[in-house]
Amino acid sequence: MKQGKGDEEGPKVTCIMGPLREGNGWAVVFDLSRGGKTAADVLAKRTAIAAELGVDEIQVIMSRVRAHGGGHAGRVSMWVADDDPYLAPPVPSPLEGMDTFSIWDAVPFGQDARGNRVSVPVVWQSMFFGGLPRRGKTFTQRLLTAAGLPTPPTRPPASSRARSASGSAAAASPTTAVTTLTEPSSTCTNSSLM
Repeated sequence: MKQGKGDEEGPKVTCIMGPLREGNGWAVVFDLSRGGKTAADVLAKRTAIAAELGVDEIQVIMSRVRAHGGGHAGRVSMWVADDDPYLAPPVPSPLEGMDTFSIWDAVPFGQDARGNRVSVPVVWQSMFFGGLPRRGKTFTQRLLTAAGLPTPPTRPPASSRARSASGSAAAASPTTAVTTLTEPSSTCTNSSLM
């Protein structure tokens, strides 16, 4: 990408950073000319930009640079991968090799297209999982739940709705577990109800 001088040479942009090699692709941060298009306009044209660059749109990752990162409504960060970034072999979760894990830390969730680790905080969070069938809702819930399992004294809560002859739900399920989180430095504790 080079800086344009106007309509005859393409859109007028000012390169703030790059282009430079970053991981398995090229990164650039650029400003659009004042009084013209905004970053939102550029983001909406991702497919057209990919076509101009001669790559598939899955290889083009663009975002607006926000104020906390030194940006404004006309600054765009763009990364173009050498190939489809999602064709790489699966990366094992860091949870796989851990003996213990503190659920008070963010759960390692996966990687983005650039290979950056994505973590999700789960303590004091509410989550809603909705979407089309076969899109990973159950897998996502299981992944976040599995993070609490490497902590040895933790058992996932289990209960039975069956009633005993006396009509008590708790009496019908002697293995009902209640998990209590106490403070960030401690592990989970359990108590059995009878």
